[in-house]
Amino acid sequence: MTLLRMLAFAPFEEKAGAAVSTATQHATNAVPPAPASESKKNRADPAWPDLIEQLGLTGMARMLAQHCELVARDAARFELKIAQAHQHLLDGPYQERLKAALEQHFGGRLRLTIGVADSAGGSPAAVADRDQQQRQADAIAAIERDPFVRELVDSFDARVVESSIKPVQ
Repeated sequence: MTLLRMLAFAPFEEKAGAAVSTATQHATNAVPPAPASESKKNRADPAWPDLIEQLGLTGMARMLAQHCELVARDAARFELKIAQAHQHLLDGPYQERLKAALEQHFGGRLRLTIGVADSAGGSPAAVADRDQQQRQADAIAAIERDPFVRELVDSFDARVVESSIKPVQ
């Protein structure tokens, strides 16, 4: 009896092992390695959201940085724009704190200019807000497509309270 069980499961293990190795091979080949020049570029010139994290800003200075969109940058100059809705962040010492953090990070004097625009859709805060709204819309759509929920709504004249739906983090 033991011999029969061993024979019954042996081919399955070989097939499973082959399937796992094939899946691993496909997964490894699916992601091409980044070119060396690109990774050096990213390391030397981080994106604005990454730079904000590296600066270690807190409070209102951090909020100012998150609501600004990087327009232009060179060795001694940062040009940012902020939406009119958040222009109140330009008041107070927050702009100077951001400039000081940038100067400390890059080790030299910088000129920081922040212009006011109708919107700053590329700011880290705006991008995070759009992502959160998309996740919320996806969560609502998933609940509304769920067969069990559809059955409850149809059978018992129930309704889904969209404000009670939260996306999984």
